[in-house]
Amino acid sequence: CRDQATFTLPAEVQSAVASVPELVITDARGRIVVTQAWKPGADGHVWALKDDNGNAVAPGLYKAYVRFVNAKGRSAVTRGAYVPVLTRR
Repeated sequence: CRDQATFTLPAEVQSAVASVPELVITDARGRIVVTQAWKPGADGHVWALKDDNGNAVAPGLYKAYVRFVNAKGRSAVTRGAYVPVLTRR
């Protein structure tokens, strides 16, 4: 059981970013649950397992990816990472 998920961007992605990246989280149906401006700390960007309204997300499988504009002005996304969210006891 976790209370947050931490994400990092590979160096080659960081060097290609020409805009403020956004962390995007979708649910199992592909609906966007969270869109956050990328704000990396010492260990990466932290998602507190809450939706855009500040509500804790339901248990389930979520997909996270980073959306950005590259140096050529084209929209790009990173490969997604799956984040399982379990119930707390």
